[in-house]
Amino acid sequence: SGQVLTSNGGSSAPSWQDAGGGGGGGEFSLSATDKAIHSSAAGNSSSAWYSFFVGTNAGNNTTTGYNNNFIGSQAGKSNTTGCYNNFFGRYAGCSNTCGGDNNFFGRRSGYSNTIGLHNNYFGSGAGLDNTTGCYNNFFGIDAGAGAYAATNTGSYNNFFGAQAGCSNSTGSHNNFFGSRIANYPFTCQTGSHNNFFGFASGQVNTSGSCNNFFGCRAGTSNTTGFHNNFFGRGAGLDNTTGCYNNFFGNWAGCSNTTGTSNIFIGRHAGCRNTTGSDNVFIGDNTGGFVCTNNCNTAVGRWSGYYVSGAKNTFLGARSGKQNTTGSGNISIGFYAGDVAGGGYYSFQTGRYNIIIGSESRTSSTTVSNEVSIFNYCKTARFQGNATAWSFVSDEREKKNIIDLPLGGDFLSKLRPRKFEWKSEDEDSHEQASGFVAQEVLKVVEEYNAHYTGLVDTNDPNQYTFAAAALIPMIVNAIQEL
Repeated sequence: SGQVLTSNGGSSAPSWQDAGGGGGGGEFSLSATDKAIHSSAAGNSSSAWYSFFVGTNAGNNTTTGYNNNFIGSQAGKSNTTGCYNNFFGRYAGCSNTCGGDNNFFGRRSGYSNTIGLHNNYFGSGAGLDNTTGCYNNFFGIDAGAGAYAATNTGSYNNFFGAQAGCSNSTGSHNNFFGSRIANYPFTCQTGSHNNFFGFASGQVNTSGSCNNFFGCRAGTSNTTGFHNNFFGRGAGLDNTTGCYNNFFGNWAGCSNTTGTSNIFIGRHAGCRNTTGSDNVFIGDNTGGFVCTNNCNTAVGRWSGYYVSGAKNTFLGARSGKQNTTGSGNISIGFYAGDVAGGGYYSFQTGRYNIIIGSESRTSSTTVSNEVSIFNYCKTARFQGNATAWSFVSDEREKKNIIDLPLGGDFLSKLRPRKFEWKSEDEDSHEQASGFVAQEVLKVVEEYNAHYTGLVDTNDPNQYTFAAAALIPMIVNAIQEL
């Protein structure tokens, strides 16, 4: 006939007695199946097997459900056929009917779950409004509560932290780790395949999907933006609908709202960009003032910091730093693209300039279509529609100035030649005219004229000849006539 666990209400421990021995009036009793224990305040649970119900109306309606443990007032109250559930806390799993393999720990945890399976909710109010969602793991007070979404049917979610995923409704396959993630009042989180890690990261996300936000307040304002990757404190903070962005570093892209397809890497990189798209900023504070312009590339700390133009390319620390409204410029080298004679607040507004070399500069703040190459010794420039390069020849840059002693006599020793260039193609017979460097070198050595720079022998495998260096001798020869 089975046994019942009885207690006299005193200090002595409860003891088992044969059911026929009058033990039925104790604090706990066996169900009719002799396989379920419930308190006198719990429901009948007449057909429950291998179950333990403690608390007012705990497991009150269980009929054929088995292997359940409901402890707390109203815990598992509506359960009928659900099996293998563990509900601990007042109203825990109160609405569950046939859901199974669930673990709800905390007051009102899993309160609205009806047929959801394989869920784990730990914390007061955790999974409060989840109804049919399955395979969820919610840890923390009101985690995945769905309090702002009316109902929550999402599945395969992992929410860890107070109010994490509190506004989730139908979103699935999300991972939220940290307090107040996706919990903004009166919003409905339907996005899926998101990973939010850090306090308030992705806080107001609604339908945005396939996002990865890592860091305190990373992507906090994102609503419908998708396929974004924000890593760092405040990275992508103000992004709302922008998509396909990659922001790495504290406050990187923090002001971006609708800009798309941007790559910002470094502390405060692109921190003021709002709607600009297709920009690449790599390095601390790169592109710091860019707001709405597109297609800029800046690599190096502080490079392109003030740029507000478009289609610029700056490579090197501080390169293009002084460029503002100029567009289509290319600056390569440390501090390349500064302005000759310019001060801290002298900004470059020219367009389509190419500046190459460490600390190379343009000739003015407004010049456009200029090529400037600086080797940290001399500057060569090509401007607009010019047919030749110009080189620095300022008297202020020279000393010990005397007349050149070379003229017609020197030129008479040179031998202009006609020749064919060697080629891997044995059938090629490309003809040309000019000088042979080794022959010119002999004349240079005869006159001790290496200072002319006519022949460069730095590369022993390939000598070069500077034809333009003959101009001073030619002028002398003409004047001798």
